[in-house]
Amino acid sequence: MAKEIARLLLDAKAVDIDTEEGFVYASGIISPIYCDNRILLSYPQLREKIIHAFLKKSSTIEHDIVAGVATAAIAWGALLAEKERKKC
Repeated sequence: MAKEIARLLLDAKAVDIDTEEGFVYASGIISPIYCDNRILLSYPQLREKIIHAFLKKSSTIEHDIVAGVATAAIAWGALLAEKERKKC
């Protein structure tokens, strides 16, 4: 599943690589890889595959609520919570 999602991200051009200057995240961490997960929200079929992977992973963890803890994760958290019928 991880390889399929990586391919989806690459195909949607949601991943950018800069090995010289890198990208500064809001946390201050510098990384050579930037993944803009918001891009996939615009592709319903890809979005469903990602949510399916989240559902599979979350089914192994006991939880009562779903939270998207970063700005780009808020929509994903809401979509997952909706599918799981959980609070967000």
